[in-house]
Amino acid sequence: MVYFKNLNGIRFLAAFLVIIHHIEQMKNAFNLESFWEYLPIQIIGRLGVVLFFCLSGFLITYLLLEEKKVVKNIDVRKFYMRRVLRIWPLYFLIIILAFSVFPFFEIFSMPGFDVKTIYSNCFAKLMLFLFFLPNMVLNVYGVIPYASQLWSIGAEEQFYLIWPIILKYTKSSILAIGALFCFYHIGRLFTSWFTPSIYTSYVSTYLETIPINCMLIGSAFAFFSREYKTSKLFYFFINKYVQFVVIIITFLFIIFHLNLGYFTNDIFSLLFSLIIFNCVFHETSVIKFENKTLNFLGKTSYGLYMFHSIAIVIGIKLKIKYGFNNVILYIIILTMSILMATVSYYYFEKWFMKFKGKFTIIKSLI
Repeated sequence: MVYFKNLNGIRFLAAFLVIIHHIEQMKNAFNLESFWEYLPIQIIGRLGVVLFFCLSGFLITYLLLEEKKVVKNIDVRKFYMRRVLRIWPLYFLIIILAFSVFPFFEIFSMPGFDVKTIYSNCFAKLMLFLFFLPNMVLNVYGVIPYASQLWSIGAEEQFYLIWPIILKYTKSSILAIGALFCFYHIGRLFTSWFTPSIYTSYVSTYLETIPINCMLIGSAFAFFSREYKTSKLFYFFINKYVQFVVIIITFLFIIFHLNLGYFTNDIFSLLFSLIIFNCVFHETSVIKFENKTLNFLGKTSYGLYMFHSIAIVIGIKLKIKYGFNNVILYIIILTMSILMATVSYYYFEKWFMKFKGKFTIIKSLI
């Protein structure tokens, strides 16, 4: 049984950063006073997703490597079935709601998005969503209310379509991680050198919207934690002083809006992975997310991520009608988001998750 402490709490933190970002963004869209002009607010949503990617890369790679060690194989079919049962039901429910329910109710309407706008190029949008390319929908056709957050789910699914196969058939996991990491960045730099055309622009857009570098950095830490757990280097990083320094650097980079072009996500992924690494393996971690409340919120974080935009729009419309302050607005939005995520987890997602046992080789409580 694999269990990593603090990871559920970190999941909630990632979702919470995205929620704050979208609350202020939506307040700005409704012409309400907001903090949207502050650069940290504008970037924490993206960083929340980067944190998700690092966490996902770390955990899934660790479990795949554990499976490869224990049974001398990676069952790719069973891996796919576990992903299908965990991710697909809620993914497709959001698509159905975004295209066939929300556009027809005034309470869900957003400025600039009427039914005609949402349904323009509808067939192309739906095909991209159905084939798990929502990241291309967002960049080619723009925002789809209540479904645009699916871009990150699609990016993860595309990566995990090939990742277990690569790990299964390569003798050196770290070589595979490094090669794919280099290939990704070379591809981005390569397409940027050419005069923009219909082909290079689509390739460039695709690479920008599938940040596998973040997942690969998380994967590298999973490999390191398995292969070098008794090394001096491992214990150097498992250090509360190292963690404290990394937290301070991360905070300063966010406050001063670090931008290193292509490599911004890499820097933050490295910092986030170091924090995750310490939270998991250091008994006296500076950051402690291991308690019942955060464990519960972390378990429902997929629903929080998928449903929070509904709560934001309803909350803002209630604020416009009744004129309450921003503290009340945040309380209403978070309460509604948690309630929707809880109902989704216990009465929808868990019904599918109960079948995962048939396809589970390495059991995990995360």
